[in-house]
Amino acid sequence: MIGSIVTQKQNIFQRVREIPFREVFREFRGGEIRHGKAVCPFHSERTPSFHLYQNGFYCFGCSEAGDAVHFVGKLLNLQPLRAAQLIAERFGLPVQSGPLSRDDLALLARQQAERLREKRLREAFDTWCRTAGARARLMTEAIKTIMDGKGVEVDGDLLPIVHLLPVFEYWANTLLMGTDEEKVALYRDPAVRGWFPCRT
Repeated sequence: MIGSIVTQKQNIFQRVREIPFREVFREFRGGEIRHGKAVCPFHSERTPSFHLYQNGFYCFGCSEAGDAVHFVGKLLNLQPLRAAQLIAERFGLPVQSGPLSRDDLALLARQQAERLREKRLREAFDTWCRTAGARARLMTEAIKTIMDGKGVEVDGDLLPIVHLLPVFEYWANTLLMGTDEEKVALYRDPAVRGWFPCRT
């Protein structure tokens, strides 16, 4: 959970917009996000056209667009200030009228450091998924090339590699196009990490 302290001197809208939009979407709407897209909550559709970005959204189906405040306001029929306050409450951003104490400043610094750490971990994980997925795809192409050249005569040392073709295909598809949960499951699999170690 993201948390910090918002004083009256600070702009609550600015602070709320620091929360990644995906987190706001998950908190207020829920539902599956695949490849940065989800089903739009503002119109009826079968194919997801609601694109989620770091600081907001755009729906290619109904052209609705905006930031987290606009999203929550439209979703719950709230004025912008009330929407911002509700987001602040949900993410532990209490509004405080007085100046920040030393403890508050220390807490704020810890929370900012934690957000930065989480962001770096997410970036490292995404990089590993892309890299491992691309390598798994290269392995599938290499195995197919071997099979095309050898045909049914694949034997000896090459046979165990050929039997891995469906495994590499599954890994490549999951790491490049799967859900976050599927990617995390592969990341935790020692067999996958054995082939594609994480160097971060």
